[in-house]
Amino acid sequence: MEKEFHPIANIFPMMSEEETKGLTEDISQNGLKESIWLHPDGRIIDGRNRYNACQQAGVEPVFNTWNGKGSLVAFVISLNLHRRHLSSIQKAAVGFESLPFLEAEAKERQLRTSANREKAKEEQNLVVQKIAQQDFAPKEENKSRTQAAKMVGTNKQYISDMKKYKEECPDVFDAAKEGKVNGSQAKAIAKLDEPTRKTVITRIAQEPETPAKSILRDEQQRKRVNIAKDSETSTRACHQSIHEITTKYRVIYADPPWFYGNDQTKAMPGSTRPEDHYVAMPLQDICDLPVKRITLDDAVLFLWVTSPLLEESFQVIRAWGFKYKTSFVWDKVKHNFGHYNSVRHELLLIATKGSCTPDKKILHDSVQSIERTEHSAKPDVFRGFIDELYDVGNRIELFSRTKNEGWDSWGNQL
Repeated sequence: MEKEFHPIANIFPMMSEEETKGLTEDISQNGLKESIWLHPDGRIIDGRNRYNACQQAGVEPVFNTWNGKGSLVAFVISLNLHRRHLSSIQKAAVGFESLPFLEAEAKERQLRTSANREKAKEEQNLVVQKIAQQDFAPKEENKSRTQAAKMVGTNKQYISDMKKYKEECPDVFDAAKEGKVNGSQAKAIAKLDEPTRKTVITRIAQEPETPAKSILRDEQQRKRVNIAKDSETSTRACHQSIHEITTKYRVIYADPPWFYGNDQTKAMPGSTRPEDHYVAMPLQDICDLPVKRITLDDAVLFLWVTSPLLEESFQVIRAWGFKYKTSFVWDKVKHNFGHYNSVRHELLLIATKGSCTPDKKILHDSVQSIERTEHSAKPDVFRGFIDELYDVGNRIELFSRTKNEGWDSWGNQL
């Protein structure tokens, strides 16, 4: 009669096909050297690979039964850690997988001291549900995460990362658990768009001889080449479409698709470049856009730029016929990778041509703290400021993603 596997046995990854083949040959020639451990209910808690190899080799398995004392999680982890060469990220995956069992054990200890048996029975049912749903209170989960990290010998933050991968991109979690990618590679792959991510994961599975870092770098480069081609096509279309605009505007609001020439992803594992999210334009192409022909002699420009490209932005301001006046600072609250500091701000520059002071004397705070959301999306509050300051004249948003009331919108992402 075949043995069933206890769910806790699944917290560790199975051997690869080649490793299983080698284990089967060894057991066939030398017999089973290490016994298979059972739960008191008869299910296998440790030794799935050895059990399967015995089945294939036609060798009778040897079993031992756990005595039921202490923590089952700690027992299973201790059996595996001393004989498995797991990477840091694999240990983190094991720690994450062990969380519901640690939580269940904690609840069971509480139940044993409960005076109310009916209440104990209800709580026991909740424990079972939580194991299935991995639905714990933050305080309980944090305690279990700390315990799991200590058991497997890893950082609690790494277990938190694995939780995020499991929820948002399970294919990355599986690759990490199986040891196909390391921590920095998993972080970089998780930040890719879904089609590119799936291509990378598929290639890693199909090309075991090729290092994962080479596959990741290859696919990132392939995507950037395609984006560069799209950029050339997009630039031509931009020039043509602006020439088709007949309205003259007093207010210009622009968030150009700046091109970052440095390979920041190489310097900062896990980070992404703007070009990974949208079709970027070289600086000269932005400068060459015929913005002058669609603006009035008296006009104002609100221009978004990131700190590394601040110097380049003044070339755009001059090329479009404006002169710099002042700026807003958007404090994004969350941090981003940078070469010299952890960048959490972006700048909205204000420039004018002719005479174009604000229509209303409203002084907003120059620093606005608003938590960032999706990549490159700007808070609506800044467009609201512009509407308040300049309530007269035609207005257009360049490189816009959405249409907004009272504004003309121009951009290839509309």
